[in-house]
Amino acid sequence: MFERLIKSMGQPANRQNGDVTHDPELQLATAQLLYGMLPADYLVKQLECIALLHGLERIFGFGPQRGHKLVARAAAAYSNEPNILASATLLKRRTSLAFRQKIMVEAKAIALADGDIHNNESDLLNRLANLLGLNNQNLKLSA
Repeated sequence: MFERLIKSMGQPANRQNGDVTHDPELQLATAQLLYGMLPADYLVKQLECIALLHGLERIFGFGPQRGHKLVARAAAAYSNEPNILASATLLKRRTSLAFRQKIMVEAKAIALADGDIHNNESDLLNRLANLLGLNNQNLKLSA
């Protein structure tokens, strides 16, 4: 009886999802968060866009076509609401620590794609880590 009730009500918002690769809401939140790294240094460069696409492909196991579609959805969502707080909060509540660390690895890869990390990119990386519930002890930015 309880199992049917739980299924009918859906997954609670604060329950961590072990397999986020099939959850469109979490995919979009991840893409929108990473998309927010692009304008951090005031200049969106092609190498950063490529790093974003490759990062999403690595995180979700997408091919380029699905990656491009997700980037387009993230761009539209980000243009409507450029605030990363909602995406970060959703990811913090519903994903594992390891998944959030993967996001940070890809965020740093996007920031480094043009050869250096701008001060604003560094600040944004620190804010993302805090919003995702990562601190210096469990933050692993190396690939």
